[in-house]
Amino acid sequence: NRDDLMAYQLAVAFTREVYRGVGQSPGATADLRYRGHLFEAASGGESNIAEGWHRYDARQIRLFLNYALGSLAEGRRRLEDGVHRKYFTAADVADGIRLASRAIGATTRLRESLKPFVPDKKKKRPRQD
Repeated sequence: NRDDLMAYQLAVAFTREVYRGVGQSPGATADLRYRGHLFEAASGGESNIAEGWHRYDARQIRLFLNYALGSLAEGRRRLEDGVHRKYFTAADVADGIRLASRAIGATTRLRESLKPFVPDKKKKRPRQD
């Protein structure tokens, strides 16, 4: 499936762009807490895609894709926060934000493509006492 490779590649590209951007920002580099949170969020996208995929179970893959989506969204938001903190300009993070958005889109499409392989949860019937 093209979406699985694309989602992972975009998540990796986003992580690398975050690392590059932080490396060029003395303020972001010096703020260890901010940097740590940003790095964890950015790398969480690719890590969760990989972990889910290696579980070989559609339900588990979808679960980890949900985690990846959360991490990618958090990473994008933390880049935006870096602009507010004056660690970056909007131009500095434009490529990272664009990559995060593309990764989110590809990951969402991948997750949706797995829907036919995940049975619906059984609805609970009311108890008959």
